[in-house]
Amino acid sequence: MYKYLAVLSILLSQAMAVPAAAEPDGLIPGYEVADINWEVEVFPGQLMNLTGTIGEVRRQATQLNPRWDLEDMETIVDESSADVSESLAKRDPNWTNIRCGPGPNKFAWADLSIIRSMIPKIRPWRGTPSMLGLRCGAITCHDENKIMLCNDNTGEVRLRAFLDIADGAQRIADSCALTGAVAGQQFAFGGWNVIVTSGKFGRPCKK
Repeated sequence: MYKYLAVLSILLSQAMAVPAAAEPDGLIPGYEVADINWEVEVFPGQLMNLTGTIGEVRRQATQLNPRWDLEDMETIVDESSADVSESLAKRDPNWTNIRCGPGPNKFAWADLSIIRSMIPKIRPWRGTPSMLGLRCGAITCHDENKIMLCNDNTGEVRLRAFLDIADGAQRIADSCALTGAVAGQQFAFGGWNVIVTSGKFGRPCKK
């Protein structure tokens, strides 16, 4: 009897010492984290497909063409939140429901001021963003504060413009803010959505 208990004790201790398979950080069940695909005019008249966040795409473009920059694209009117919100109502009503806060996917709260500063950097980008099916990726990321695009379709989705992602993030910032923090998910017709979150959801921000 004592021998049996001793063997059982050893087996239990070994089982407890083996770590359980860790769940990936910040993944929506059934989805993968992936890079957003960008169409970028790296050379005049020459479009190239680059991947990653805004910062990563900039680095890739300037490595290919050191004279490439976005100065002409970043000369935009500094709209107030009220002006932006009013302009959103005049655009195509392609939005469905919005989900504020961490929700069932436990999104972490992001810094509202950082998110608001990131949105104008998305607006001037030309081209059409795309994402493969059942994937989520960060379009911009700073200090682990993220604006992400998710594709709920099984096949690839291609948006009209990066402006659509900026509009989705703006709607979350306007509707879901709470004492300097914000988190939420804005869904759109066509089976895609925009997420505002921070922390470990998705991949860490690259320096």
